[in-house]
This record gives sequence, structure tokens and C-alpha cells, in this order.
Amino acid sequence: GDWVGGGDLRHPSCRVLSFLAGLPNLGDGALDDEIYRECAADLDSPDHEEAAKAADALGQPRVDFYADAGARAALAAVVVDVFSLGGGDGAAAFADLASVAPLTEQSGGALY
Repeated sequence: GDWVGGGDLRHPSCRVLSFLAGLPNLGDGALDDEIYRECAADLDSPDHEEAAKAADALGQPRVDFYADAGARAALAAVVVDVFSLGGGDGAAAFADLASVAPLTEQSGGALY
């Protein structure tokens, strides 16, 4: 394939479509909602700095698993797209997309 570092994969040999209905909580890439539970109250804080810190914490990847998987996929010319179908409120809707996003970014895919 023709891949320019960090750019888009123009001739992938394969495209994987992954659908998340919630937090990935099984296997090597298992995640938990601990960070959401720690930050949830601060997100609704009237103190804008406190709310911004909580939002920033939720926007940071918590594991390297998905970035590593994305890099391996890119080497194999595999593009990974992730569709998050999360619903519900609060912790039920939390899918830790900040941790999952590097999989799509590294492989040239997209997060929907």
C-alpha cells in the first residue's frame, strides 16, 4: 500500500468494520469506566476549570493496546473503522473512545 506517515492508507489490502455497543470490557483491550466515575461529578461542576480538567482527563487514552493494534494493522495494510453505537445515560453510554481512537488513527480508518 501507499501510506504516508500519519496520512491516509490509499490501497488497503483489507478494511475491518468494528461496532461497539458499549465499553470494550473483555480480552486484552478490556477497559473499565473507573475514569468516568471519577470525573462524572466534576463534568457538571459550576467551576469551569474543574469541568474542563474532567473533560481533559476523559479525552486521554488510558491504555496503549489500541494504538499498538492500530500500528500493527497499518503495517499489514489493514484499515480499521470503529462505529460506536453507545446509548443510554452516564456510565452506560461511556465507551472510552479516547482509548479506542488510536486504533483508527494509526490504521488510517475512522471513528464514527
